[in-house]
Amino acid sequence: MISRHALPGSGRQNSKHRLAAVEYIVRELSRQTDPWQMLTTYADEVRRFLRVGRTIGISRRNLKRPYYRLVRSTARKRQPDPWKNPESLPLLKGGLLGELLYAGIPRVIRRIRLRDDDPGAPYLAGEQSLMALPQYEQGRPLDMVFLLRKKPSAFSPSELPELVWLSNLISRATDNLVLARQLREAHALLEEEMKAVADVQRSLLPKQLPRIPCLELTVRYETASRAGGDYYDFFPLADGRWGILIADASGHGAPAAVLMAITHTIAHTIPRPASSPGRVLRLINRHFCFEHVADSEAFVTAFFCVFDPRKRLLVYSCAGHPPPRIKHADGGMGSLDRADSLPLGILPGEAYRDAVQQLRTGDRILFYTDGVTDAVRPDGERFGVERLAAVLQGSRADAPGLMARLLRDLGRFAGGRPATDDCTLLVADVK
Repeated sequence: MISRHALPGSGRQNSKHRLAAVEYIVRELSRQTDPWQMLTTYADEVRRFLRVGRTIGISRRNLKRPYYRLVRSTARKRQPDPWKNPESLPLLKGGLLGELLYAGIPRVIRRIRLRDDDPGAPYLAGEQSLMALPQYEQGRPLDMVFLLRKKPSAFSPSELPELVWLSNLISRATDNLVLARQLREAHALLEEEMKAVADVQRSLLPKQLPRIPCLELTVRYETASRAGGDYYDFFPLADGRWGILIADASGHGAPAAVLMAITHTIAHTIPRPASSPGRVLRLINRHFCFEHVADSEAFVTAFFCVFDPRKRLLVYSCAGHPPPRIKHADGGMGSLDRADSLPLGILPGEAYRDAVQQLRTGDRILFYTDGVTDAVRPDGERFGVERLAAVLQGSRADAPGLMARLLRDLGRFAGGRPATDDCTLLVADVK
């Protein structure tokens, strides 16, 4: 326990004792994580070490002269948290405390004299001497702490420098805790909002994979944050054909999720002729350019294809999306890259053409978003299309086994670091 004579005002000051006292208080305060608890602890320690009768804290933040709020007074039994409930603090006008606060300078009053109508009288009753310690923010004395003693001339002006310094250091530390708490609260609120966005986003994805004749599907969808911009979907078409769409909105998080939701809405409202994926992309692109992303730099990459189970024929068109990789039944490798155009939302008149791929039993198609190939390891090297193709070619496992290996290889490549982009993998095995 540090002697009460260690701090200024005891009459037996020396540097060793002052250092020990300050060290003790700072150590105790460093354990605090709540700003109000820190302020209370500091006030209690100062009262105990300096043998002051009461302490008072007032503030003129967001107020005009002569108004101020009583932040804290040891004369009050109930002390509300001033940062959580600022409007519940007593609002006072003028009087001795207000004059000292708006003067904004350190001060010692040897004998307190109050007018009969002084609003601070209930908090100063029985006290004879006062020390005023202004607390500054951006050069302005917005707050003030008062130390009180029952005897007159109980404070010396020589004590002011050290106490003003210590008081302002504690004030800055308290402000940092307030900011930290506000950041935690804002982060928690943002997390709740992002969770809601993510829930809505995931509700737009297929609840289950469709049963498409001659095609066995497996999918893995992972977002870098709660909400993401990757999107995949399936559309039943005429004559038993199926449309398959995979897309990736630019950006991350909530903005990308909004783009993803817009893509879903457009894709489910426009006509979808079974024979022309390029026409579908043209219609989606016009909606984007004229109604949704005209005044922004947002865009969406997309790959849309139509599968005809009767002929095992795939007609496809691509809007700046990574072309799916195909592993043929004979072990050969290929890429669906003969119909690439600009991403959606860039040019309203962009032409999206079709290409045709004949499939055979045993072929495997791997659809993916660039979050897979753009994964980086600690030295900055990308996973790349070549590694992806090598895993596809070298795997003899079923589709879930291929997924597991790809995710395992991606995790090892990234050194266990969290993904920085959304990742979608869709495997289609031709039966």
